Amino acid sequence: MMNSEILLESEVGKGSRFYFTLELPVSERPQIQNEDTVQAVDLSGVHVLVAEDNEFNMEIICTFLEILGVSADRAFDGAQAVDLFSRSQKGTYRMIFMDVMMPVMDGLAAARTIRNSTHPDGQSVPIVAVSANAFDEDIKRSIASGMNAHLSKPIEPKKLRQMVQQFASRIEK
Repeated sequence: MMNSEILLESEVGKGSRFYFTLELPVSERPQIQNEDTVQAVDLSGVHVLVAEDNEFNMEIICTFLEILGVSADRAFDGAQAVDLFSRSQKGTYRMIFMDVMMPVMDGLAAARTIRNSTHPDGQSVPIVAVSANAFDEDIKRSIASGMNAHLSKPIEPKKLRQMVQQFASRIEK
């Protein structure tokens, strides 16, 4: 029906190979620009806060951020994250990466505390949930707590870079 061909080669005890040819029309839609050719946001000098209770996960995210030229302060629970943020000067953190499930204070409570604080950046600093739970209800719960976005574990460097570029480009250095 599509002016194509399907071929089969089979040998007992060795297996089978299937081949096909298919003629398709050339698309008239413009090509999507390859992501690697899109001008990247310069991330050098960007400073973030990373809240993550698992040391291995902390190393992974901080190493990926370092490769991007982003420096990070580390908090190992939500209470430490709130404390570091509260004591920081305006503009110190361009973003916060917040693990959702942490001891002492979880990431949802920490995000709500930051959003309700009197810190000059409390309402505006982008907070990104970092969680292995990526169901719709988990994402909605993160957003409802005051977070701006959700990044699923395991962290993919490409998605982390996109997230940092997306939010870092919105905020003045």
